[in-house]
Amino acid sequence: MDFPWNILAIPEQCYLGKRVFKKLFYEHVRLTATDKKSFSEDIAHILLKYSLKPANCGIPSVEEDDFSYGEILVIETELQKGTTARLKRTAEIMQRGIPYPLLIIFRCEALVYFSTAEKRYSQADEQSATIKTLRITDGFNSDVLLQEQEAFLYEMAYGNQPRIHLKAFYSNWLECFRAYETAGISGNFTIAGDDDDRSYRANRLEAYRNIEDQLFTLRVQLKKAQSFNEKVSLNTKIHDLKKQLTELKQDL
Repeated sequence: MDFPWNILAIPEQCYLGKRVFKKLFYEHVRLTATDKKSFSEDIAHILLKYSLKPANCGIPSVEEDDFSYGEILVIETELQKGTTARLKRTAEIMQRGIPYPLLIIFRCEALVYFSTAEKRYSQADEQSATIKTLRITDGFNSDVLLQEQEAFLYEMAYGNQPRIHLKAFYSNWLECFRAYETAGISGNFTIAGDDDDRSYRANRLEAYRNIEDQLFTLRVQLKKAQSFNEKVSLNTKIHDLKKQLTELKQDL
């Protein structure tokens, strides 16, 4: 079995192997002309690989007001060569266009990327979703896996997920992504056990990324700054944010 399916080890009775047409996303996601062109050119094909639902895996469903955990879908997407620069936007379009808990496996040449998202139903269109948090890993090369990548794959395996209900199952996948993102910052891969710890980690990660974005903006402004006073002010702000970033890193 091909990587990473040999490690994820999703039961064969959950296999679908159905092709998904790009038209689905054009109909349910508002795309600019540029988005549509890139989406069409970047993707070679999309395969609905697995469906996890009570009837085939015995895990109960959960229905909530803003989202349903009646079925988890796992999709494999083959990308054209050299298209990963737009991967985040491609993943966002796919996650919005399929209003289910969704794990996407992207393939591009020798690398494999993973994506999940926390979602709710779109108020404007029940056939699409609004993304709360989108997560995408970097590329995994099965011949040269880093220690944190091996840990991530181990924790993502079907047999390591809770079977209380499908929300708990998918929530644990989401935590694997947060743990992997945290490992990229702190160097430590650990799965948070309870909901409070997971919520705390999610908030810390969001704060860390927000500060990174602010630093990027300030550094761009610094390069364009003309006056001495402006440069001093920007450098002070950068210094303070870098200090906050260090504190957050120690807290992750």
